[in-house]
Amino acid sequence: QAVQQAEWDLWLAIDTVWYLLSKLSSKRSLLLPDEVLQLQPPPPPGGWEHQYCMQQGAPAVSTSEWSLDEGYPLVRRAQRLSFVASSLMPGAPQQQILELESVAGRLRFLKDVFNRHEGALRSLVALQEIESEGSASGFDDADSRDGNRK
Repeated sequence: QAVQQAEWDLWLAIDTVWYLLSKLSSKRSLLLPDEVLQLQPPPPPGGWEHQYCMQQGAPAVSTSEWSLDEGYPLVRRAQRLSFVASSLMPGAPQQQILELESVAGRLRFLKDVFNRHEGALRSLVALQEIESEGSASGFDDADSRDGNRK
């Protein structure tokens, strides 16, 4: 149960970070690698809070049959996610992640890494929105420093 909850929590963190990255990207659509999408677990009771990543591909891509197979152990899928997810975050402390012995521990650690990135990304998105509003209102960089309008 702890592994399953940690897996869901990590997926929600990945989803949020990927959504924020897409807002900052000029492409406007960043796709998770298929290798990651195929590790998506069945939704938690009540469904997913939000589903940016989960809606990216065809159902066959976003959730592979083997990962939902009752015979495929939940812990095995979660273990694979705990190693693959760290590759999504450049600068993630790989050695520290590898040294964690429990699958749930790795998933929780990765969720914390993604949550820290989320905070920074939310700040960048807010700055981008402020800059966009400033450009739309007729201010340029020199005017904003002087406090003058065009």
